[in-house]
Parts: sequence; C-alpha cells; structure tokens
Amino acid sequence: MFATQLDPIYALFIELVSNSGNGGGNADMLGANGAQFASKTVWKGDGKERIDVENPNPGQRPGQIHYQDNQGKKYLYDPSTNSFPDAPNSVNKLLNDPNFNAAIQKKAQQVPRWKLMKINGPMRNLLRSTQASRVLAPSLSEIVRDGFEVRDGCSVLRALSKHANVPRARFTDCTGYECFVNSLHVEDYIAEMPFEQALLFVGEILNQWRLEQPVSCLVAILVADELSVVAKFHVKRHGEQWLGDDIERYEDPTMSLDSNDDIATLLKDKKRIKSK
Repeated sequence: MFATQLDPIYALFIELVSNSGNGGGNADMLGANGAQFASKTVWKGDGKERIDVENPNPGQRPGQIHYQDNQGKKYLYDPSTNSFPDAPNSVNKLLNDPNFNAAIQKKAQQVPRWKLMKINGPMRNLLRSTQASRVLAPSLSEIVRDGFEVRDGCSVLRALSKHANVPRARFTDCTGYECFVNSLHVEDYIAEMPFEQALLFVGEILNQWRLEQPVSCLVAILVADELSVVAKFHVKRHGEQWLGDDIERYEDPTMSLDSNDDIATLLKDKKRIKSK
C-alpha cells in the first residue's frame, strides 16, 4: 500500500483502481464515485506525458489505467501491486510524488457521467459543425502507411506497437490488447484542428484496413473531450467488444464505426447527423 503520510493525496487514486477486478465491490467500476470513462485524460504532464483512465463496459470488461511517458511509451497500472509492473523504476517513482497524485485527484473530480450511442448527442453536435480536413498531417499519414501487423494473434498498428510495453498476457482478450496498443491522442501528432484530423485519420485507417483485410471488420472508436481527441481500433470479434451494449450512458462526444462505414459520406450528408 501507499505510505501512510500520503493517504489523503492518494485517496482518489486508490479509489480509481481498487475496484478494477482485483477484489473490491463492483468489479468493473473504475472511477471516482463510480464514474465511468470511455477514455479520459485525468492528468497531463509535459509533452505527451499523461494518465488515461478507461472503463467502457461495466460488468463485462475490467477498467484500465495507463501512464504514457513523454516519449509516447505506455504502461498499464496493476491495482493488485499498486505499481506499473512493466515500467522502469523512474515511472514507478512518480507514485511517490504528491504533486503527481494531487493532479490526478483534481482532474478526476471534474469527470462527468455520460451517455453514449453509436454517434451520441455531443458528437453529433461536433460533426454538424465540422468539415473534415482535406490533408492528413504527415505524422499521422506515416502511421497509416505503416499499416498493421499481427502480434500474439492480435492486429496492431506497426507504428504504435513499439510503444506498447505490456505483454498480451496481461489482457483478458485481443480486443483489450488492441485497444491498448492501437490508441493515440491525435493532439500529440498535430496541435491544430485535432478533431478534424482525427476524423480524416480514422477514415484513412479504415480505408487501409479494407485494402489489407477485406474479409474481417475493423472497429474504430473516437472520443473527444476538453483535453484530447482519442482514436482506438480493434478487430470485430464474436463475444468481444470494447464499448458496452448500452452505449446511451456516455456524455463525452463519442462515436463507434467500422470498416463498412464511410466518414466522408456521413459528413457530406448532414441530414443523417440528427439530434437525439
């Protein structure tokens, strides 16, 4: 456990992880006061450094906490050991820094509850007022060009897999592993118009998938909030999913589509983007 003298500072962080499937009351609730997160940045350091909290499917999929360092390397938090087991000592030392945990506490208390549908209300509002960028940023284009590779039976983006410092065995299924590896904050790659760039990026990834894997289906998830725009990708599999069936609960702008969908067509036909 954490040092006694730091208990007030760590209180919320402990709450974030104590019920994530390792004993605790509601096994898949991960968040302050039971708040649920599709993908929420609860602490932001310099550059790419951040902590993300995710719990998309309560009761079905364990929640996760990721730490990403300034080089973009990601590490999974293990609540059973109160540590980042695959991270270097320098990362775990952050857990002894009261400022680090105070920042988590301050941000996590601001996280709202939310509802979600395939394209939820807040996302519809964004889409209705958005025109997709015509040119994808070079840094994102490079990720698209590198395409996918198979690792431990899972499909991962080559450009992102080198930053995933966690083995497949730590995840209950390929979908969880893919959503860990195939996850990026678009604002890390381009600061201007990240949401518009995210739409174009998701469209290009799905197009690339259709060329490489015309038989199987790739699911794309896009989540936006006041700090970030997050894109995730996983293969559609029977019995596995990232977002829950009842996706009416999420309030952050969120959408889920797959390689059978076309973002460009959706944006051109604004009448299809209706308010709930």
